[in-house]
Amino acid sequence: MKTLRFVALVCVTALMFSGCLWQPTIPSTAPTVDGDKYLAVFEDYLQYQQLTAVEKSYYGIIYTSVYDQMDTETWIEDESGTSLPGLRIPLGNANLSMPEIARLFEAFYLDNPNFFFIDRTYSLEGREVSDAQVYDTLILRYTMDAAQRAVAAKTFEQAAQNILKDCPVTDDDYLVELYLHDALLAHCTYDQTATESATRYPNAYSAYGALVEGKAVCEGYAKAMQWLLISSSIPTTVIRGYSKENQTAHMWNLVEINGEHYYLDPTWNDHDKHPQYAYFNITSTDLQRTHTIDSATTITIDCTAETDNYYHRNSTYISVYERDTIAEAIAAQIQQGATAMHLRFADGKFENGLLFLKNATLTKKMVNARLTDGTQMWSYELQTNAAQNTLSLFRTN
Repeated sequence: MKTLRFVALVCVTALMFSGCLWQPTIPSTAPTVDGDKYLAVFEDYLQYQQLTAVEKSYYGIIYTSVYDQMDTETWIEDESGTSLPGLRIPLGNANLSMPEIARLFEAFYLDNPNFFFIDRTYSLEGREVSDAQVYDTLILRYTMDAAQRAVAAKTFEQAAQNILKDCPVTDDDYLVELYLHDALLAHCTYDQTATESATRYPNAYSAYGALVEGKAVCEGYAKAMQWLLISSSIPTTVIRGYSKENQTAHMWNLVEINGEHYYLDPTWNDHDKHPQYAYFNITSTDLQRTHTIDSATTITIDCTAETDNYYHRNSTYISVYERDTIAEAIAAQIQQGATAMHLRFADGKFENGLLFLKNATLTKKMVNARLTDGTQMWSYELQTNAAQNTLSLFRTN
């Protein structure tokens, strides 16, 4: 039996696994870990649910090990022999292949944005059995020591609670999701500088960066949205993929709202002045207009529901081109006190809708004719998203 050492690097930008060799610190005894201790916490997590029964048992061991030793100073050694914060997690009698343990780590890493101190780099310890390499130990590298983790965890939880405390109390998942989405976008701004390097700007790629520092890239947005929804008992996960326009790496959410699955992209809904909703609870078909899901993604849920899509929910989905229909939809929103308007058009109707709304004089005239309470249509700035057939009007007076 031959002992092996291998390091795999999880790279969000490249969405690939690669590796190099180094020697971890190995304690003399392996503690017994109850993998079911926190099952009630993570049993509904969407990545966890995709695992096999055996993989789920190892996931539980990892979760318990990390959670129970959050405040304990544990160390590993890097390839140069330097001690670093980290945790060695024996997985019992596991005989996992590299793809299996990579899938296990990926599920755990993506399911738990609250463990923001776990680095993308991990190592494996294993054996050679009948000329096959199998692995039974996961060694995590941390970005913070125990004292730093304790402070950061408390700060992170407080930042999340600052948003969650005003969340509406309702059984309607949509209203909770809408509030959390808008609150996150009001709190966080996109950190363009951090796109240069996840190593130099690690917080921007985490829920911590989005919620505590108020700056993040797409991964930070998606993980912050994930944690806020998880904290509100709404199942969600993050999805890795690419922008179809330029093939850059991207991340967004898969959510379960009122029993149906949708895609949600908070990053692409965030604009300089106003939140938008072109990517709020969209179907798989609509997602594929602008996004490509990474081929390694294990979740293959086909999202077909439209009930809680933002535009369908607010009766601002325009399925036929008639100026009267558009004017009526706008008038209904204004009578409810709206100072912004978000419309989506069926395929083939967007261009005509855009031409109508570009003629602000005619639009205001037709809308005002439908306002019977003395309210008047306001002047507006028009923003468009042709890829998703959406138009947004923002009040300017």
